[in-house]
Amino acid sequence: MTNTPISAVVVGLGVHGVGIATLLAEAGVNVVGASDPRIAGQDLADVTGREEQRGVAIQKEISELPWSESIDIAVLTPKVSIGILTNLAIELLQHDTNVVTLVEDAFDLERFAPADYERLNAAALAAGRSFVATGSQDVLWAGLVTQLSSQQRDLKEINIQTHLGVDGYPEEFVTWCSIGNTPDQFEETAAEAATTPSVFGAVLPVIATRLGLTITDEKREITPVLLDYDLPSETLGRDIPAGQPAGRRDVVTVATDEGITLSAELQTTGVMGHDEFTAVLEGSPRATLRHEIEPAHLSVDAGLVNRIPDVVTAPAGVIRTVDLPLPTYRHVVSLPTLEGAAK
Repeated sequence: MTNTPISAVVVGLGVHGVGIATLLAEAGVNVVGASDPRIAGQDLADVTGREEQRGVAIQKEISELPWSESIDIAVLTPKVSIGILTNLAIELLQHDTNVVTLVEDAFDLERFAPADYERLNAAALAAGRSFVATGSQDVLWAGLVTQLSSQQRDLKEINIQTHLGVDGYPEEFVTWCSIGNTPDQFEETAAEAATTPSVFGAVLPVIATRLGLTITDEKREITPVLLDYDLPSETLGRDIPAGQPAGRRDVVTVATDEGITLSAELQTTGVMGHDEFTAVLEGSPRATLRHEIEPAHLSVDAGLVNRIPDVVTAPAGVIRTVDLPLPTYRHVVSLPTLEGAAK
């Protein structure tokens, strides 16, 4: 059986975009185009350090990408509002390509932004292509938790905790995570965050659906992460004083008609080198899953890259990762055949 190479474009070259573009080269994916208005005109090889990407000029607009070529997938990485993300994805779909993103707000799009879901799903169906949101929620937060639940009887609770260090990301994102905020600024950023979909607010319903549970109530609480020591910040170029917000804690708790409680806590802070995912299943037997990630963004980027063949061969429309095959490591990211791919 021969492998069919996959061609891709990358839209957005921030931390994740550059990481993904680099991993795509290592995985044998042919990156034929990239766009990012901040660094338009540069050569992609100078950004990723991969000489096989030499000659790929970074474009300002999606419309300037080499659409005369056959492109299997577009990787959409910008951390933007769900409305803007939807518009970008629709534009890409109209160029006859599948779309994958790691923007967590799109993970349960039908529930959190039904109007955008309808627009995006209609565009994907019209194009005969697929749109998938993947990331940690695909592999860890929903994936491993639902797999571990298969070892349970008399399940009572699922409690998830995750810490992600984001120092080194763009300042706009870091301050949006409340890192280095004053108490008054925290109240403003927390209020803004509360208007956007919670990461786990999307994940917990997916877990509940996979387990056949019926949600009856959902609560959310956002609080600052405070440290008793000064924390240096690469992004801010200064120390965050002890007692000043060094990040944000976002907790979602879901009750179900079956009496099983699901809770999840995401801490996004400026503390680096301590990223960890923990899931505790209170049942018979009690089970604890602990996973350390260092650094976090590489695992997220790798998870997206390894998902690409599943996205290319998925049915047309907005597809949930729980409806895709189990994600796996792929030494070479390619297709045995394009037969059956979403076209």
